[in-house]
Amino acid sequence: MSLFAFKKPIESNAQVVSDLDALVAEPIAFRFQGKLHEIKPISTLELLRFTNAFAQLQQLNQKSDTISVEELIDAYTSVISSVCPTITREHVKDMTQAQVSALFQLVMDSVVGKAHAQPGVGSEDSKKKQSSGQT
Repeated sequence: MSLFAFKKPIESNAQVVSDLDALVAEPIAFRFQGKLHEIKPISTLELLRFTNAFAQLQQLNQKSDTISVEELIDAYTSVISSVCPTITREHVKDMTQAQVSALFQLVMDSVVGKAHAQPGVGSEDSKKKQSSGQT
């Protein structure tokens, strides 16, 4: 007898709350300094890298003494580049506070499955439609 007894799925009238199959579909693209960057769906190993970098950022924020700008840049770079390797320390250093915050939120939303690719955003077709007044 098997240790795991797989039973026939129970039919239910329950509503689907979340479609986990849809979460791995598309990379999330964003533009910075005129270049398109992508946050690709990540593997479990990459999730571990992200989690470690995020934990280090949280520890830095909990330090009792003052955090230097350099430490903060390094910590944000570590978190962001763990899922988007095209973003470098220099990129983070060049960003405004609003840009770093927006990218950090996009990274968080991507990792937890809240961000979804928007078809046509940033594409050549989208630019043509915008310049001709179409949406």
